[in-house]
Amino acid sequence: MPDRPLRILHVNAKAACGGAEMMILRFLERSAERGDVTGAAMAPGDWAPRFAEAADQWYDLPLVARSPARLAGLVLRLRRVIRDFRPEVIHAHNPTMMLGVTLASRGLGVGLVGTVHGNETGDYRAEAAICRLFPGPITAVTPYISGELFRHRVREVVTIANGVAAGPGPLPRAELAARFGIRPDRPLVVGVGRLATMKRWHLAIDAMAEVPDATLLIFGEGPLRADLEARIRRLGLDDRVRLPGVVPDVRACTAGADCALVTTSGEGCSLALLELLAAGVPLVAADVPGISDTVGPASALMVDAADTAQLAGAIRAILDGDPGVAGRVAAGREIAGEHSEERMIDRYFDCYRRALR
Repeated sequence: MPDRPLRILHVNAKAACGGAEMMILRFLERSAERGDVTGAAMAPGDWAPRFAEAADQWYDLPLVARSPARLAGLVLRLRRVIRDFRPEVIHAHNPTMMLGVTLASRGLGVGLVGTVHGNETGDYRAEAAICRLFPGPITAVTPYISGELFRHRVREVVTIANGVAAGPGPLPRAELAARFGIRPDRPLVVGVGRLATMKRWHLAIDAMAEVPDATLLIFGEGPLRADLEARIRRLGLDDRVRLPGVVPDVRACTAGADCALVTTSGEGCSLALLELLAAGVPLVAADVPGISDTVGPASALMVDAADTAQLAGAIRAILDGDPGVAGRVAAGREIAGEHSEERMIDRYFDCYRRALR
């Protein structure tokens, strides 16, 4: 099929800060370059203005949050959205939205593409049940997720690993110190991700109690902010652990860090992880599915992040000049180089064309 402009509707649970949402923004940028007409349909969130600006048309959806009782309302709303926007292709992000568009688009002649970005538990039985009903190409962001879907009888899954573009150089440490209220002479440890249960930032905070004279900045926003702030105060770490929230130049803020932490209990293909690897930041990473699909002992210090002593020991090893750091950083840069954002987006557009056949 010729590579002509398309009418593409992206359907996602909520316009919140996250890796899947960042990917959708990248797809919308590519579509603008191609001359596509785009729509974005999601429950409103902090990033709703970004999506409304990036897409040609914005649609509010009800927040379902995996509630079967709310699914009927989602389907009715999606059917109205589809009739209004008249997409040629709908890209549904994660299984609840895949189920919604499967039901809402029946009889309307729309091509569907679905992506499974990952979940907190690593159990993909429910996702697989939805995928078996889905009538279009299905993609997953890691081999682990693809394997789990196949294990649960989803026979055709395309693995498309996330990708990142080249990032900016690091901000001067003095600028970071002035901006975030930290001491410029202390080693800097960073984390990037939602302040949510699956990210397990409480483990990073606990570990910092055993890493004196270092500062931790966790960039992100989410429902656990108050709990994490209380934990920081309780441990007496107010002067060394900060939660700056979502910042637009997070890559520049983290690129010059001395160490980065990934403490998640489960992940898809983490964009934040790839960005840190591309910047050459020494990494301590939880040895969990999704993360271990991307990095291993050759490119990161892999730990059981639930073991605070082990996590703290890995941080100290890096800050104390572990001789293996240079080799792991070089390997990490190679991994990031293999995860090209341009190639990732090209492969998704190939799926769009497949969905139209």
